[in-house]
Amino acid sequence: MCNGAPGEDGEDGPQGPGGPIGDPGVPGDTICSGLPGLEIEEIDGLDQVLYRGFESDPVTVRTNLPAEREDQLSLAFVGSGARFADLGAGRFTVTGTQAGSTLAFGLVVTDGCTTAIGQAAFDVEVGRATVRFIHLADGVGSVNIRPEGGSNLVTGLGAFAATQQAVDAGEVTLEVVSGGDVVLSAGPVSLLPNDTVTVAVTLDDEGDPVAVLLEDDLSPLSDAEFDEEDRTNARLAVVHAAADVPPVGVLVGGVSVVGDDLAFGESSGGFEVFAAEAGTVELIAGGDTLEFVVPDGALSAGDIATVFATWRNEEVVLAVLFLTETGAPVALLQQDRPGRVSSAPNLGIEIPDAEGGTPGPWVESSIDVTDCPFAGRIEVTVTIDKERWAGDIAMELVYGARTYTFPRSGGSAAFGTRIVELPDTNPHLEQPATGTWTLRVRDTDTVTFSTGTLQQWGLDIQCLDEPQSAFVRFGHFIDGLGSVTFRDEEGGTTRTVSFGGISTPIRVNAAEQEQMELVVGEDVLTLDLDAVGGDEVLFVAIPDAAGDPAFFELPLDTVSQPLDAGDEEATLALVRFFHGVDGAGPVNVELADQPVVFGVEYGEYSIAADVPAVGGLLGLETGAGTLTYNATAFASPGDVVTFFVVPDADENVTLRRWVNFGSTTTALSPVDLDALGTLPEDFAATPEGELPPNWIGGGFSPFEVVEDETSPTGFAAASGLGPDDHNQESWMEVTIRTEEPGTVSWQWKVSSESCCDFLYFCANRSTCGRFVTGNDIRIAGEVDWTEASFDLPAGIHTLRWAYGKDGSVSTNQDTGWVTDVRFTPED
Repeated sequence: MCNGAPGEDGEDGPQGPGGPIGDPGVPGDTICSGLPGLEIEEIDGLDQVLYRGFESDPVTVRTNLPAEREDQLSLAFVGSGARFADLGAGRFTVTGTQAGSTLAFGLVVTDGCTTAIGQAAFDVEVGRATVRFIHLADGVGSVNIRPEGGSNLVTGLGAFAATQQAVDAGEVTLEVVSGGDVVLSAGPVSLLPNDTVTVAVTLDDEGDPVAVLLEDDLSPLSDAEFDEEDRTNARLAVVHAAADVPPVGVLVGGVSVVGDDLAFGESSGGFEVFAAEAGTVELIAGGDTLEFVVPDGALSAGDIATVFATWRNEEVVLAVLFLTETGAPVALLQQDRPGRVSSAPNLGIEIPDAEGGTPGPWVESSIDVTDCPFAGRIEVTVTIDKERWAGDIAMELVYGARTYTFPRSGGSAAFGTRIVELPDTNPHLEQPATGTWTLRVRDTDTVTFSTGTLQQWGLDIQCLDEPQSAFVRFGHFIDGLGSVTFRDEEGGTTRTVSFGGISTPIRVNAAEQEQMELVVGEDVLTLDLDAVGGDEVLFVAIPDAAGDPAFFELPLDTVSQPLDAGDEEATLALVRFFHGVDGAGPVNVELADQPVVFGVEYGEYSIAADVPAVGGLLGLETGAGTLTYNATAFASPGDVVTFFVVPDADENVTLRRWVNFGSTTTALSPVDLDALGTLPEDFAATPEGELPPNWIGGGFSPFEVVEDETSPTGFAAASGLGPDDHNQESWMEVTIRTEEPGTVSWQWKVSSESCCDFLYFCANRSTCGRFVTGNDIRIAGEVDWTEASFDLPAGIHTLRWAYGKDGSVSTNQDTGWVTDVRFTPED
């Protein structure tokens, strides 16, 4: 049987009967009869600070109404810029919606019979909270932290560093950005006005970044009422931030400070300890005990700190975040082992400010490392109290003859505590590490004046029984071939090298790496590697006699130094020669008429020789003839120099110099002894508008000889710039040979802008003038004829005089003059 379609709705039914009549009400004159008119007597709670977006504490309106009738009170509000809530019984709260002004409003109070009107006001402020950020995500590079979709609160926060920022109170979702990607979104986090909270970014058991949020306890310590010298307590809180570590018990100074073991992400809450007796922090996890020694003086009375147990370099460490009003310094506590050593805390070594336009002096601190045969990895922790301009600080790490220079960083920020892992290119790796290590620090900026104090530093060296890595470089000496790519066998580490360049080292496992690769265009060439742990080698690419690439593996010794390198009056440099000209016969070399190497064959690397760094004429004899080079002052005392004898694109013999294992080589030009200039020179025999034979002029408008009645000789060489030749130079130079040491002297005069347009002199510099530093002598302003001089050793010397102008202003005659140039040998 099928149902039919629904029918239409019926009519409404009739209205039902009315309900019963209620009891009669009480007449109004009976309720209010005899009551006085309502009056506001006092408003309690107006002295509190009102923060935008946050509800106030309750405010109470006190009236003349009897207490038993206060629950009859109701409130109405007249005003804008706030939200009001009537709590009854004359109590209300206010939530300010606008900050930076006074919130004034009217109150209407009634008890149902009479009404009273009053006024009230609050100052509304923007609530601020202090947030400390600490980066504990080992293996994640520097991070930026920002509100969701907003601008960065923190930029470039490095691993195991911390910072603090004042932020607007309220709910905020924080984003952690690494490498341009958001790696963590944490929140929303509720920040109350005047709160202090810590956000720790660590890694979970999947290796993903995760945030741990803590409310900091900055309440006064129990002995805060004592005089400062009588206080003994510090407050600590321990946080479990080491994923994959089971719940931990915590003992400080041998005393348990937690009830239940802490699970990952949990905090012990604050507890007080005697600062001087903290001694050790022990973590007990799954039957294992990790003990961390608290260095003497590391914890002081009055300190408040949060201690994070976390992973670093595949071991659990304690990152101690000190809570202060002005910063967030971090100290690391690690388990004791060889190679891990720190200076005493609170060294208090003042770092003098730079003065007089020159960097400040170096200050030093040394520590001793024991039982550490070789260094596999080196990490340096440095704490410097410097509130601004961290980028002014230069640092060097010295061990024996090896020095590593730290890159300067930090710009105008505070220095605080920095942890730096030395890169694979540093000279200390895979080398002996037992002995004395020295940290050298100085202020380099000559303008910004802000001193600092070295407080503590330490080393964390991975000690090896035997060196494991080799360091491989590549030198490109095939003229006419473009840039090439040098890489390890897996292609994971690459170096791009141009002609004349030498790559920084690639660190490889010597036991596993058998080949290196060279990418030339689309071709990949394989180079067999013969190296053991601790070796540093250089692959050199040169053309053979047929023009095809030939490769040679040369052993390098980066710690070789001249015999007198440690002497205060050191004079020697260490030199080696590589012969890379196929078919040129053996190479013989003389320096300052003394034999240096003899009979070096093609593809051979000469034995190192100690020679005077002052150098002199270098004679290079090959089967193609003898070339003479100016090697005067070719090195500084203590330098290590390699000369490469290699062909150019036209198969001519050339000489290139490599100093102290840098990234490039410099070509030396042969000297034509017949083209040298002679002294004395007074310019009297030279036609006006020219220069003497073998003198060279250059720049925007070179020097030229002029007749000058004011000159001591009646003639002079004058610069060629005019008053409108801004940012230009004019120069002249002469190359001379001195058979013995002596002094070059000359007369000169200048008429120029005293601050900025100079007449310069330089000896043996590749560039000289206004646009380079290190000019030997300069004068400016109105200076009449005066004598100047400069000492020269025996050898070949290029002497240059230059006049340079800045970008604006021309005063006086805008000219420099030189005459009466002479050389006087020593007596």
